[in-house]
Amino acid sequence: AAGTAVATATAADVYLALARDLDFWDGALDDALFALVRATADATHSGRCGLWRIDGTADAPILHVLVLHDAAHPGRRDGIDIGERAYPTYLAALEGGRLIDAADAVHDPRTREFATGYLDVHGIGAMLDATLRRSGRLWGVLCVEHVGPPRRWSDDDRRLVTSMADLAQQRLAHEDLKRSEAAYRTLSG
Repeated sequence: AAGTAVATATAADVYLALARDLDFWDGALDDALFALVRATADATHSGRCGLWRIDGTADAPILHVLVLHDAAHPGRRDGIDIGERAYPTYLAALEGGRLIDAADAVHDPRTREFATGYLDVHGIGAMLDATLRRSGRLWGVLCVEHVGPPRRWSDDDRRLVTSMADLAQQRLAHEDLKRSEAAYRTLSG
């Protein structure tokens, strides 16, 4: 039980440190989102974490990575697109819930569509994905990917990832507000 209390405090500390960081709110959006995915990957002891946006059309949606932290390839990565036509079960699971907890991503029915060409390429054994919604609609996903064998995610991992997805939503909304205020100042100036 003592180990659990320490893990919870650590996850809470990670979230609070980022939420209280003025640079996270006032700095460049890309830098803030990268700090968020890196902190999430580190706190969950995962090799990869990315913030993916769902773009495209309803008939041909595309997962587009806004920012990705990959411990095997240091530095910020972006510009990766994955067509979702081949992933209808995953997309439906995102639409229908808040969190996908896939301890064995290769065999989990919600994520096994990624087994060939993605999970196998990156050595991903487990996924923990929390949805981001804007205006009540699915907008994207914070995706934590454990590089290595399947693993069970802890309650602390699940709480942290959903909290960090919420924090990402708040930061994106903050960016929208900053842009609206700047546009208003330009028009009324």
